[in-house]
Amino acid sequence: MYIERRQWWEKRALPILLCIVALGTAWTIRQTQAALIFEIYQLITLPFHRSVSVQAERLSDAQNQELQAQLAELKSQNQQLKKLLSYESANNLERAIVAPVIGRSADQWWQQITLGRGTSTGIKVGDIVTAPGG
Repeated sequence: MYIERRQWWEKRALPILLCIVALGTAWTIRQTQAALIFEIYQLITLPFHRSVSVQAERLSDAQNQELQAQLAELKSQNQQLKKLLSYESANNLERAIVAPVIGRSADQWWQQITLGRGTSTGIKVGDIVTAPGG
């Protein structure tokens, strides 16, 4: 009887132990959400990852280029506004009214415009309009 138990144990011990180890490993992976496997994967693939400093440098360069483009646009707008201010102060007429051009005639492009101000500010049809360009 002792020999039969021993033979039974020797025959089935390895599969039983492998099942217990497999179930324990599966339960551990489930409970830790495979953190250990992820860490091992990260260590193995680390040489193939781009370094964080390179990615941060590229992001910084992109932000820098965007800010430089915004700065150039603001400088251009500032120059245009300075030209308008100097033109207005140089041609300080008694009855000067500043108004934006909001439209032009398709058939008389250089002769007829629509201004962003009306008769309530003193503008009349046929008034003379001057601009920095002429």
